[in-house]
Amino acid sequence: MEFSDLIRTGRAQAKLLRGPEAPPLRGTLCLTGHHLLLSPGPQATSELWLLLLRSVDSIEKRVASDSGTITLRCKDLRVLQLEIEGVEASLDIARSIEALSSLESVITSFPFFYRPKGLRLGDAWHFHPPERYYKRVARETNAWRLSEVNEDFSVCPSYPRAVIVPRSVDDGALARSARFRQGGRFPVLSYHHAPSGTVSPPLPRLCLLDQLRPFLALFCTGPANSQRGCSRPAPTLFGCAQSCLQQAPPPPAFLDSDPAPLPSFGVSPIPGPAPGRSGPLSLVPSLSTLDSSTAYSSGPFPL
Repeated sequence: MEFSDLIRTGRAQAKLLRGPEAPPLRGTLCLTGHHLLLSPGPQATSELWLLLLRSVDSIEKRVASDSGTITLRCKDLRVLQLEIEGVEASLDIARSIEALSSLESVITSFPFFYRPKGLRLGDAWHFHPPERYYKRVARETNAWRLSEVNEDFSVCPSYPRAVIVPRSVDDGALARSARFRQGGRFPVLSYHHAPSGTVSPPLPRLCLLDQLRPFLALFCTGPANSQRGCSRPAPTLFGCAQSCLQQAPPPPAFLDSDPAPLPSFGVSPIPGPAPGRSGPLSLVPSLSTLDSSTAYSSGPFPL
């Protein structure tokens, strides 16, 4: 589909009414695939008026004997009125605006056709190289370094060749940590605020989960260590849990003390099973052990 197929009339003489505070603008109205333009002419002092057709929400049209009026209600709550000379030209322009402002395909919108002056397609890392930004950060703090671990884009395909990483983490640890993250996006410096020292993301610390990930990877893989040429036994899930317990903080002191006895409220505890007896414990006493005179009057709510 071509935009020219939807434009019935591309040019007409018109007057634009933009509101009570703005003066009317007269000139030549031009209709393109994405914009509506009104040029006041070379002798006028006002600038070129431009409207994106995608911003039009609804159109109202009225015709008279020799002219027509088009009211445009825009998505930014503006209301514009065009008085166009000629009935046929008014109807053609109104139908063209309706067709061009309601295209469903996203690839027909203006950003896919815009070509600014001086645009150079290709490698864009030269606009903001990480080396230039690292020089600014290095003058303020010594906590970061410039790494080339992603020189061939093998660690993370969406990162540049040079990245700013914590100085305390070597390239080997970065490559290993990238395998456990989505798209290999290991932590790098993206912003540094010099007055407060705030960085984004914060300086990473090796958490317990990161320490256990190599063991969990060995535990979850199918073949045994002997088939991989490793002489050490494969760590079990119990060993991983035991490592977690060893590195966990000690419990609070109040958990080591004996719990306080619960109030009985006049109800005796349920006796346990007799010695040597097996099977489930019955919580219902035998009827032969109950006194018929006191069986239903010894509870907290006597009948």
